[in-house]
Amino acid sequence: MSFVPMGSLVVKNDTTTRTVSIAAFWMSEEVTNKEYRAFINSLKDNPNDSIGIMDLKKFKETKNKKDALNFYSYREILENVLDVSVWDTDNYFKNYFTDKKFDDYPVVGISYMNAVAYCCWKTKTENEINKKKGIPYVAENRLPTEAEWEYAATNSTHVNTKIITKVKSGKRNAYGLYNMNDNVAEWTLLTTETGEKVIRGSSWKTERKVSERFFVKPEFRDNATGFRMVKSYTGEK
Repeated sequence: MSFVPMGSLVVKNDTTTRTVSIAAFWMSEEVTNKEYRAFINSLKDNPNDSIGIMDLKKFKETKNKKDALNFYSYREILENVLDVSVWDTDNYFKNYFTDKKFDDYPVVGISYMNAVAYCCWKTKTENEINKKKGIPYVAENRLPTEAEWEYAATNSTHVNTKIITKVKSGKRNAYGLYNMNDNVAEWTLLTTETGEKVIRGSSWKTERKVSERFFVKPEFRDNATGFRMVKSYTGEK
């Protein structure tokens, strides 16, 4: 992951302008097909395992993480973990998820909950490995907040290639991140009062300003939306 130092972000809308303080955090590149395939294989191999996924609405109401956790078995998650039909109209990308030549391309065809489940699984997997090595628990993997995403993308140059490309393609921005406003649009953590989710960024299909918001249903999937993870900064680089 790349380290993004603390700073501030000027957020504008139609009527107001405000400055938001951003705590330091770590951010990954776009999650790849190969990485997501490892997730699916783990679900298949351990169907009775489970992960707790935070219900953010419940957490805001209760302020208690334990009470806001909903547990899902790997078998349940596997039932709706990916939609490969998003490429049905494109023969070249027909086997996009399974063909190893696309290993290092961003995973697409995933919903908001798919992305959240992957983040939770990744945290659990990392902690299981660290426990065997006697290493303390790692910080939680999660989707970025809108402010974190925009802050990390503000110094990125948009170059619309018109075709999906490898995750580590083009030029890095000042934080060492690739494709912060290119390649695929990305899920963020925000849920609106109406239950919609917010996607940020340009994609190979659609050009958007860094500050532009795109509202979708949580079950939305297409071939131009993926995600990346962040970890809160805990004091050690």
